Amino acid sequence: MLRQPHTVSQRLRVICVLMSLAGLGLSAVFFAKIIQAIVWENARDWAYWCAVYVGVYISLALLFLVVRDYQKFVYGMPNLTLPDKQSGS
Repeated sequence: MLRQPHTVSQRLRVICVLMSLAGLGLSAVFFAKIIQAIVWENARDWAYWCAVYVGVYISLALLFLVVRDYQKFVYGMPNLTLPDKQSGS
């Protein structure tokens, strides 16, 4: 009933880190293009800003999840046990 949580494989962890870094890089390039459009063409569209925000948010969230999973792999996870009151002992 109290199954111990496990970490993901090393391959999946590396793929997720690469995806998140690529997402951050593409968001930075897109952000630079938005700034160029504002400076040269006076184009102000909030949809582009939202797209950059969502891209950065998802990339950072994925990166933080991978770091958290790696911490569990390195430092271990706490034991999942029921307190004495709940176990019936």
